[in-house]
Amino acid sequence: MQRRTLASLLLALATCVAHAAHDHGAGHERDTSFRGGERPTFERTIDAATLAQLVEDREVTLLDVRLEEDFEASPGMIPGALRADPEYMDAWLVGVPRTRPVVVYCVAGRWVSQKAANLLEREGLEVYSLQGGLQAWQAAHDD
Repeated sequence: MQRRTLASLLLALATCVAHAAHDHGAGHERDTSFRGGERPTFERTIDAATLAQLVEDREVTLLDVRLEEDFEASPGMIPGALRADPEYMDAWLVGVPRTRPVVVYCVAGRWVSQKAANLLEREGLEVYSLQGGLQAWQAAHDD
């Protein structure tokens, strides 16, 4: 339990650093490749129902990788998720625990989360993209 708490704190700290870099130009390069180029594909996905169980059991690290303007337009997050601005991945990547799977999501589970998943996989992480993104989660949990 202490390991999970420490890992979550490290990622939260790294995410704060990423936001500081975004807001104040603290030396981190912004990766604008999330805004264009060739459409990414990522085959390893997870559905909202499976993710709900994994989050409840604390079996995954869940990252909200929506672009800043998408996050500001709809600031709600999946419970248990950590904010991880994909354009500043170099700032928060070091804090991502490598001892359990990572699930990323964006608005619709296409461009941004698939690109982020590809990059995280290249860093050696076991990563999945949420099918349908936040929209699918919200549809499945619309009470």
